Amino acid sequence: MKKYLKIYLTVFVFLPALGLGQDFELMEVERKAEKDTIGDFPIFETYHLDGYCFAIGTDPKNDSEYDLKMFVFNPSTDLVYKSPAQVESYTFSLKFFQSKTNSNLYLILAHASNEYSWGNEVFRFEKGRIDHLGLLDLATFDLKDEPWDIASYTEIYKNGQNLLFEFNKDTLIFNPGGRKEKMVESKNVHYLWDGQKMELKNNR
Repeated sequence: MKKYLKIYLTVFVFLPALGLGQDFELMEVERKAEKDTIGDFPIFETYHLDGYCFAIGTDPKNDSEYDLKMFVFNPSTDLVYKSPAQVESYTFSLKFFQSKTNSNLYLILAHASNEYSWGNEVFRFEKGRIDHLGLLDLATFDLKDEPWDIASYTEIYKNGQNLLFEFNKDTLIFNPGGRKEKMVESKNVHYLWDGQKMELKNNR
């Protein structure tokens, strides 16, 4: 047990603290914010990556016009993925992180909000397959001291199937807008995807 704890601390605590081992980097992916229609879906913004179109819009057959979703279309414009709806959200914007060791592997942080941040849903995308990993229920502050998008301050480390999400903004908000909302220090918390679920962990 002590051996595994030592390995965990080395890979997921000491190396990140030294700025080493970060496995994903934030990419520049062009965002087009314009109204359009793809198939039956009203679309408000799109992102294009590896021939795939990641579109933010609504599903008029199942949801209200305010319930934004992410739709993923393959190079033949076939719908291959539809995310759960972000009920009554104003925005659902995407940021893409590419693996430094596997150019086909991406993590997508999808930021939902209305007047303030709802955190980031995390998706894994590789060679046309997309999986939902869970929610980073954290936010930072915007210029008006309102909870806002943490994605640009996120650092991602990988060890086997595990993914560690750390944040380089000192003060964060956990569960923004929720019943459990509270201030936390980034040095004290991280999110861990263990191959099955996403969980907030304490560093001490």
